[in-house]
Amino acid sequence: METKGLLTTEQEAFIAGLLDNAINFKNPILEAFDATIFQTLIKVIDDNLMERIPEGWQNPLEGIITAAMEENYELAATLASDLLNSKIDIPGLDEISEQLIFNAILQLIVGLILDKINQAKA
Repeated sequence: METKGLLTTEQEAFIAGLLDNAINFKNPILEAFDATIFQTLIKVIDDNLMERIPEGWQNPLEGIITAAMEENYELAATLASDLLNSKIDIPGLDEISEQLIFNAILQLIVGLILDKINQAKA
């Protein structure tokens, strides 16, 4: 059987769970089914679009997702900033400065997401 997309079923469920915890709908019917909706959307996107991701991006993305699933968010942010720094050049900045900028932005994003998840759990 041919595997479609980049994510495993477990990874799709993990990402859907993060979205489910981070996004709360006021409509109780929608809220009851949002995890299933998120997982379906992620599967459709993964199966139809993720294989279009260039080869040089796929392995790093797998590492980022794995680190996040292991709740090693600092490693996930570092791997993501390494990936961005290797693919994006900001004119006028050296590689170290670019790395610091990408890492700071991603650490901020991770912090905001974790804060939102913790608020939803409370």
